[in-house]
Amino acid sequence: MSGTNQGASVGARPSSPLIAWFRHRRVGAIVTAGSLTICIASLSYSMLLHTRTTQNAMVASRLAETLSLVYHPGAVTRTLAGTDRAPRSTGRLAVIPESNRAVLVTYNLPATGEGSCYQLRAAFLDGAGRFSGGTFTVDHQGQGYLVIDLHGQSLNRVKLVQVTREPAQGSPGPTGPEVLTGNL
Repeated sequence: MSGTNQGASVGARPSSPLIAWFRHRRVGAIVTAGSLTICIASLSYSMLLHTRTTQNAMVASRLAETLSLVYHPGAVTRTLAGTDRAPRSTGRLAVIPESNRAVLVTYNLPATGEGSCYQLRAAFLDGAGRFSGGTFTVDHQGQGYLVIDLHGQSLNRVKLVQVTREPAQGSPGPTGPEVLTGNL
């Protein structure tokens, strides 16, 4: 046997420094890519959690405000009845006269689907027109709520409240079917 192949296994190639360098670089690139992927996934998850936490805090704040208005000792409650478009639907309007604020809670309204909402409108006793109390959507059971700020208008001037189905951002005047109505 010659001395050149001693200690080398049969069929194995001797490793060159260039091949070792490429293998080392490939492993480094794989580790770097994996680390970046984990960092990006962690950042995305963190941002998602922050967004959800913020949204949950806003929902909790609105719910607390709604409950404080509904259970206010001076609240006057009125019932809104479903129309022929939503005969099983009802609404409860809790009005706080001294604050000119109110809350509407609805039950059994038909689902609005994407691209539409419900909008509350109120008509004044003296025929001075109507104003929008805002828009809202309902959950899969037809329940929804809306905190209404009358922007300085007196609730004593309101005679009729109506809820209509409207495009997602609401509309200046009623365009959709009336689903709830009631007198104050």
